[in-house]
Amino acid sequence: HYFIQSNLSTDTMGSSREDGGKRLPNLATVLLLYAMSGRLVAGYDRCNLIDDCDQCLSLYSECAWCSDEEWAHPPCFVSGAWYLKNASCNKLSDYKSTVTVTTNSELTDENQVTPTVFSINLRAKETVSQVIKVRPAAGYPIDSYYLMDFSYSMQDDLKNLRLLAGNLTEEFRRVSENFTVGFGTFIDKNISPFSFMDAKYLKNPCYTDDIDVFTGKRLSCPPSYSFRNEMSLKESLEEFTATLDNLEVSSNIDQPEGGFEALLQVAACSEVIGFRKKSRKIVVYASDAGFHIAGDGKLAGLVNPNDEECALNGAGYYTRAEKQDYPTIEQVNQKLIRKNIIPIFAVETDFKNLYKKLSNQMSQMSQVGVLSQDSSNIVTLVKEALDRITSTINLVVVDDFGYTIKVKPLCDEKIPNGCTNITYGQTVEFEVSFTLEECEKEDNTPWRMISIIIPGFDTVSVNVTHQCRCHCSDTSTTGGVLTSASSQSECSNHGSKVCGQCKCRDPYFGDQCECSPSNQKSEDLCRSPLSGLICSQQGRCECGKCACNKPLTPPGAATPYIRYGEFCQCSNYECPKGANGKICSGEGNCDCGQCRCNQTLAGVPKVATTAGEACDCELSSEKCFNPEADRNSFFGRQPCGGPDRGECRCNRCHCKPNYRGRYCEQCIFCGPLRCSTHVKCILCQAVKMRKAATPLDTIDCKRLCDGNGVREYREVSPTVDAASIRENGNGYDIESCGQNLDKEHGCSATFYIVSPSNISSVDQVNANITVLYDGKIDCDEFALVWIILLIIGAIVLLGVFVLGFWKCWTLYTDRKLYAQFEDDMASAKWNTTQSPIYKQPTTRHNNPLFSNDYEVQ
Repeated sequence: HYFIQSNLSTDTMGSSREDGGKRLPNLATVLLLYAMSGRLVAGYDRCNLIDDCDQCLSLYSECAWCSDEEWAHPPCFVSGAWYLKNASCNKLSDYKSTVTVTTNSELTDENQVTPTVFSINLRAKETVSQVIKVRPAAGYPIDSYYLMDFSYSMQDDLKNLRLLAGNLTEEFRRVSENFTVGFGTFIDKNISPFSFMDAKYLKNPCYTDDIDVFTGKRLSCPPSYSFRNEMSLKESLEEFTATLDNLEVSSNIDQPEGGFEALLQVAACSEVIGFRKKSRKIVVYASDAGFHIAGDGKLAGLVNPNDEECALNGAGYYTRAEKQDYPTIEQVNQKLIRKNIIPIFAVETDFKNLYKKLSNQMSQMSQVGVLSQDSSNIVTLVKEALDRITSTINLVVVDDFGYTIKVKPLCDEKIPNGCTNITYGQTVEFEVSFTLEECEKEDNTPWRMISIIIPGFDTVSVNVTHQCRCHCSDTSTTGGVLTSASSQSECSNHGSKVCGQCKCRDPYFGDQCECSPSNQKSEDLCRSPLSGLICSQQGRCECGKCACNKPLTPPGAATPYIRYGEFCQCSNYECPKGANGKICSGEGNCDCGQCRCNQTLAGVPKVATTAGEACDCELSSEKCFNPEADRNSFFGRQPCGGPDRGECRCNRCHCKPNYRGRYCEQCIFCGPLRCSTHVKCILCQAVKMRKAATPLDTIDCKRLCDGNGVREYREVSPTVDAASIRENGNGYDIESCGQNLDKEHGCSATFYIVSPSNISSVDQVNANITVLYDGKIDCDEFALVWIILLIIGAIVLLGVFVLGFWKCWTLYTDRKLYAQFEDDMASAKWNTTQSPIYKQPTTRHNNPLFSNDYEVQ
C-alpha cells in the first residue's frame, strides 16, 4: 500500500504537474518504466511497494518484513535502512544466503577434491560462492575400457590391436601402476535395414557365393549384434590378450554403426563393466565409420525412445537393440557425465570432423585422434590423449534446476570452466557461485541436489534449499477460510492476521477486510476527476473513501511528509525548491503543490517576507542601497542608483547594460571611463615622447588633454603590462584600452584608465580618474588603405600572369600536335593490292571431251 517515498515524490513527481497543477494521467507508466530499467530510485522505495511477506523476501534481496502490529513504518523495508536507527522489530523476517560445508577433508593422494559435500540455503536475488580445491595425484587408479567397431572393415585393425595390446596397456601403466583394462565390441542393430535379414545372412552375415581357393570354403563370420561386453575391467593383461585372440569381426549393411548405443550401455552398466568409484574412467572408442543417432531407428519401425537403462544379459549382449531407438547425443553425453567417464574417439581421417563436432558438444573432456588405416598408431594416439586428460581439470554442472551457477577458475592458464597445463601435486582452485534469480510460484520441493562433476577425479554434491516463504505465512486453508493464531476480530471477522496483515476470506477485501462486493462499485467514488485515477495512485480506496499512502520522511526534513486530499492529490513536499535546496526555501508552507509564503511550515499565518514560486524572493529593498553613499546624494536616495541605472528585484540590484557594480554605481561606456575620450591626448603625448617629425608635433597637447575631467595623465614604465597594473591595483577598477590613435598615419597605442572601485557621485568619478600609458606608439609609414590597394594589385597581376602563361602553353602544345599530324599524313603509304578474302563471282571449267576451243561457263 506504500506507493511512493518522500524524495522520489519531491524529485520526480514534482515535475509531473502542468497547466495549473494538473497531474499527468499515467503515473503508473512512469513507475513501470523506472522498474523496467532497474532504476526505481532508492532500494527502500521498491521494498515499500510490496504488501506481502513472501513477495517481500523473494523479489529483492535487501528487503525485510516486520509483522509487529505497532510497527510505524511500511512492513516491507530495506534491512538496516536509515529510518530503523531507533526502531526495533520483534517479529522480523529477514533471511540471508548461507553456505555450510559438510565434508571438507584434507587433500591427499586418495582425496583429490575438497569439499565433496556442502549445503547452500539461497534467497532470491542473492549470490553465494564456495571454493572447490583440486590437486591431481600421481598414480591415481585408471580404468580403461576399449570399445571397438567389429564390422568387417575393421579386420586389419583387430590384427594390429592384438599385436599392440601390450604396448597399449604399458601406456596406461605409465600414468598409473594401478589400472584395469576391459574390452567391448559393437556392430549395429540386427534388424533391417541395418543388417541382412535373409536366413543365410542371419547365420553368416559375410556369406558369399565365391569359394576361397586356399581353404575351399566360403567366407564366414559370426552373426551381427548391437553391443557385447567381451571382458569386464580386470588387471590381467594376459586375459585381455586372450580375449582379443578369440574374437572375430562380423558384418552389416549400412556404413554408420551402432556405436552410440554401445557407448551408452558402457556408461549405464558401469557396475557390470567394473568401473571403480575412486578411479579415472576412460573409454577408448575405435571406429572407421560414423554413428546412428535417435530417429534412425524409425527406419526399422522402432519408435520407442531409448530408456538409458542397462540391458545386458549373462553373455554380455545388449538385449533391447531391436525394441527401441538409438539414443540422442545428449543422452549419451549426460550418461557419461553422471558416470564420470571420459571418452577418447579414435577414428579414421574421413570422420575426424564429424567426431570433432561431437566432442565439442560434449561437456566431458572428450578427446579425438586420427587412426591410421590399420590402427597401427593406436598406442601413440592413446598416449597423446592421456597426456591431455591428465593435465586438464574442468568442472561440469549437472542438473542446475534453474539456478544460475558460474565457475571461475583461479589459475594462470584458463579454459572455459577449467584449467590446463596442470602438473601432479599442483593445487587448483575454482570459485563456484550460486544465484536464485526468482522463486517459483508453486514450489513444493524443499531441497534439490546439484552435482558438480570433475571429470577424471570426483563428484561434488551440493544440497540446495531456498527461502521463498516467510515462516509467519505458514497458514492452513480450510473451506476457503484462512485460519491462524491471530485474532480474527482485528480483520472484521472476515479474515485473519498473517504476518501482521489481514488476509481476507472471499469475497471481502480492505485493510481490515471491512469491504464487500456490495460496496465494491463505490470505487468510482475514489476516482480523481482530474487524472481519472483511483486515489490519484497515491492511496487505496476503502469502501468509497481514499486512504492515502504514508510516505517516508528523509533525514533532515523540516516537517514529516504527508499526503492528503479527497483523492490523495495533495502533499506537503511536492513544491519547488529554492537555491538553498529546501522546499519553498524554508520560508513558507507547501500546500498541495504551491508555496504559501504567508504561512509557517506548520501552516500558521504570518507576515510574508518573501514571495515567488519557491518563496525565494525577498520583499525588502534594503540591500539595494549603497551603505557607503550619502542618502541625501543623487546615488544614495534611490535603490540601485535610480531607475536609469538599475532595478531592485528580490532585494538585489539588476543593472542595466551600461552599468555595473553591486549597486549599479559604475558606468562602463560613459564620461571619463570611455576609452575614445582620451585618444587624442594620449596620441599627442606619445608622439612627443617619440620625438618624431610628424605633423602632430606642432599640436598643443595641453589643449587636447584639458577638459576631460581626468585628475592625472601619468607615464608608466614600458615593461609594466596590464597584469602587473591589475596586481597592484587593489581597490581600483582598471580598463585596458587598445586604440587606433591616428587612422591617417596608422598610429596605435595601449593605455589604462584607473578608477576607484567604490564611487558614489559623478563628481567623485571625474576627480579620481587616472590615465596610465607606457609611451609606446606604433605608426606605419603607409596608411592602411594603401596597403590594401597594394595587396589587391598584387593579386590582379598574379592572376593576369597565370592566365597569360596558360594561354601561351596551350598555343604551343596545339601547334606541336598539328605539325605532328601533318607529318603523319605525308608519310602514309596506302596498299592497293587486292583483298585476300575477295573471291571472283565466276568459275571456269574445262570439258576433256571437247577441244580446247570450247569453253563452258
